[in-house]
This record gives sequence, structure tokens and C-alpha cells, in this order.
Amino acid sequence: MVALTDENAGLLSRWLPDWLPDVAYRQPFLAAVVDGAAVSVCASVRITPRAHAAGVETHPRFRNRGFAHRAVRAWSEAVRRAGAAPIYSTSWENAASQGVARSLGLSLIATDFHVS
Repeated sequence: MVALTDENAGLLSRWLPDWLPDVAYRQPFLAAVVDGAAVSVCASVRITPRAHAAGVETHPRFRNRGFAHRAVRAWSEAVRRAGAAPIYSTSWENAASQGVARSLGLSLIATDFHVS
């Protein structure tokens, strides 16, 4: 796992370039790297003094290989070291993301209901 900073943000360029503008203010920001390029990331997308919410993405070519699991685990450890609680959310339809949560032993703490 690699902690992304402004100095090494270029690791995102090949597979996950949409995350480049977020590196400076989505800390901690962790990446699984393959052949010199980030293939999966987990970063703090909502930050308060007491909790950080995870934002996670794995490039489709690298899914189902455990990269998201490793990125989320490293991110959650970094958030805890910073003295905050890591929070992970996902949709009911995203079975892969739910699998990441299960594999890390995360518990359901809330649900959100939308009517449109």
C-alpha cells in the first residue's frame, strides 16, 4: 500500500486519473499499486474531527483481486491512528462493496431510505 501525497499523485494517472484533484484534501489517501500505477484507492471523502467516510474505487481491470480490501484496510488503520473513526458506506445493490465491508468485519450501523 502506498500513501498518496502531492509528491506521488502521478501514480493515479494511468488507471484512476479522476482522483488526481482530490489528493491534497482527501487524506488519508491510500492506493494499491501494480507496475507503478494505482489500481485501487481508498480516501477520506467526508472528514470531521471524529469520523472519516471512505471513498473507494478499483479500476475494472483489477477488480475481484483483493485490492479494494487492502486499500480500505490501510485507510481505516490510518484514520484510527489520526484519532478518528473510519466509516464505510455502500448501496444495497453493490454486492462487491458489501463484500469488502464483510471481509473487514464492518457492521451495519445505519440505513438510508429514498423515495422518488
